[in-house]
Amino acid sequence: MIKQRFGFELLCEWNRWAGQRGKVLLLLLGFSIVSCLFALVLRVGDALFFANPSWVGSQAQFYTVSAAYDDRRQAGVSRQTIESLEALPFVQAASWLRVINVDFRSASYPLYQPQALVFDDHLPHLLALDFPASESLQTGVWLTDRYWRETFQHDRRVVGSTLSFDKIPEGVPIRGILPPKFDRIGPWQPDIWLPEAYLNYMTPFAAQSEMMVDQFLRTVPAYYGFFSTERPLDIAAFTDELRASDFSVQGMQMQGHGGEIQVYQGIVLDDQARALLERLWQFSLLLVLGLAALFALTAFMSFSNRTLLLSEEYRLLQTLGARSWDLLRPVAMAALVQIVAISLVSLLLTLVTYQLLTQSFDDSVLAPVLRGSLGLNYWWVSMLVVSCIYLLASLFPLLSLRKRQLFSRVMGTHRSTAQLLFGQASLVFQLGLAMVTVVSATQLFKQQQAMFQPLGFDAAVTKVNVRSHGGRLPIETIETFGMNDTGRAHFAVSLSPFDAPYTIEVGTQEVGFATQFEIHNVSRNYFEVLLSDSAVHAEDWQSGVVMNRTAANFFENNGYAIQPGTTIDLGPITGTHAVHAVLDDVRHRGRFSAALPALYLPIAGKGSGANYTLYMALPEMLTRLPQYLDQHLLDASMSTPLSLGELAAQHERKAQQLFYFSLLVVGVMLAGIVLTLNYQVRARLQLERSDYGVLLAIGAPVSALLAKAFRPIAIALVIAVALTTLGYLVVGAELALPVFSGLSIIAVVCVGAIALGATYFPVARLTKTEVVTLLKQD
Repeated sequence: MIKQRFGFELLCEWNRWAGQRGKVLLLLLGFSIVSCLFALVLRVGDALFFANPSWVGSQAQFYTVSAAYDDRRQAGVSRQTIESLEALPFVQAASWLRVINVDFRSASYPLYQPQALVFDDHLPHLLALDFPASESLQTGVWLTDRYWRETFQHDRRVVGSTLSFDKIPEGVPIRGILPPKFDRIGPWQPDIWLPEAYLNYMTPFAAQSEMMVDQFLRTVPAYYGFFSTERPLDIAAFTDELRASDFSVQGMQMQGHGGEIQVYQGIVLDDQARALLERLWQFSLLLVLGLAALFALTAFMSFSNRTLLLSEEYRLLQTLGARSWDLLRPVAMAALVQIVAISLVSLLLTLVTYQLLTQSFDDSVLAPVLRGSLGLNYWWVSMLVVSCIYLLASLFPLLSLRKRQLFSRVMGTHRSTAQLLFGQASLVFQLGLAMVTVVSATQLFKQQQAMFQPLGFDAAVTKVNVRSHGGRLPIETIETFGMNDTGRAHFAVSLSPFDAPYTIEVGTQEVGFATQFEIHNVSRNYFEVLLSDSAVHAEDWQSGVVMNRTAANFFENNGYAIQPGTTIDLGPITGTHAVHAVLDDVRHRGRFSAALPALYLPIAGKGSGANYTLYMALPEMLTRLPQYLDQHLLDASMSTPLSLGELAAQHERKAQQLFYFSLLVVGVMLAGIVLTLNYQVRARLQLERSDYGVLLAIGAPVSALLAKAFRPIAIALVIAVALTTLGYLVVGAELALPVFSGLSIIAVVCVGAIALGATYFPVARLTKTEVVTLLKQD
């Protein structure tokens, strides 16, 4: 026998939940999930909107200046643009970084043109970068931890050794190994960090031609700038001001890449991933708020129904002299015990989920914000919110019952008007939330379907990226290498990766148009290998440019009649070319990528290169490829073979993450709403079972019972539709949301069917109960 009051009162509470303990377990698990998701949402939101990336040591407010394309990809701006920021009175400091591939060599290890992040001398101080202690930040290189492990096999002795570069007269010392947080910077996984002084050796001019080198480096649009200000910045106005400024360098002309200057708040180097992450965060927040509201309503209704059923017991206790605190104390203690259980389960779920996300999404858009520890402060905040909700839902019904007279407690077996109104309001909220989630997911699905287009190439073709220290692939042999007996080519090459061509700006503001074009330098049989049904064949493509349909439409919209032989001026660097043919769009970044104007130029006129992408239509050609490369290239390195279909799937995976997650949000939300509606209907049927017993006794059909039970939900659905429509009318113009569309009808029908199903099954179960049992008063 339990002699302690605490244990006895908890045992009484346990017995009072007899027959409904499964419901309590569901509530505890539900609030644990809400707490876990809320902590993760806070973690992502803080990293997304308030914190600098993990590789930045300072928590000061910074701004990023770069170029932006229409699809939110980013590119660099000229160094002249960044240097002009330092002259502005409200700018405290400015710096930059740039990404290049450098043909460094090591006496002991093959390097294969490592990707280098070139940084301004002021960047480590401005961003408080955690560089290892070194005698100099102006000379030498720093290896990233990933590159050191993969290329130098964890050899600590490489620190202090030197690398060589053809144009640098002395060796370049390796100063140190950077912490793992520098392994990913924005969209890049750099191999080394390199001071700006070495850029002088990486221009088309001799390092001794200081004026030409300086002009070239200040003109090339390849720098990402960072700056801090004395006061908050009006980003839109400042961006317009920069776009209207002239940052050209006198005596140096260079063709642009087609992007427009854009200023961002914070350190932003991958705005595409950031935009996707914002959408994921918004859906996550919607999921958390929706689940929190659903479980809060379920808990409130569960405790209200329990309090109503136990009102007779509470009356007897108060008649025997129990004080108000004597009634509240067992419920409060039980609620605290339950909150402790919620906190333990929530903490375990949060830690496990965070570790799974960190391991499973290492290469996804979540990687930049999942790096590092979770931080239990987010979990404490989420548990504080959940605890307040749970305590309020537990104690409020009993506090409300205490205010009623004993006589009304004895006689009141039905819900009061306030309870009915609250129940109706909760129905309106749940149904409105269900429609919003369905409309959002359907709208997203519609947007992605509108972007969906065929790939336009043979997905079975295998591609291999090749880097070398010298030599040249003989373009004239590419047409014959891999040729089969039918005379069809199976081997092609391009000078840039299939999914990462370089871009140029075609046109000028003076001629009335200027936009970015993708440029692909390819072998003549490129289309024969990748596009089996192409009308462009190697034997008839000797010169000129092949453009895709989007590019042709762009020129035609600007007054050019595109047909074979039409001459197109592609700018001072690319020159003038005649149109050879027009092809359907090729989706180089997957089926959900935006169609961009693309131009294909023959590779024969480009001379030698150090980077190639090779395409093979026959898998067995991979066995012959190493020997072919050894014949023509010096110390060539091959990437892992990958089919173009797999490459496209990698890009599509990021686009599909948002859609799949939105489906998860909708599924979880609708499942929660179904459970809540089902419980509300069963609770109402329990309170009104004598009325249904009378209807069954007089022979009323099941449809009449269903209509009676569904009537409150139908009224709530009508009110929810009206309120949701009003909300879309208020915010729809600003967010470009359609008020009346097929999506709205789908949402209403879907939610109505769910509500009808949640009502039907409890009513069907009720009809199987004996009429005498329904008419019997407890």
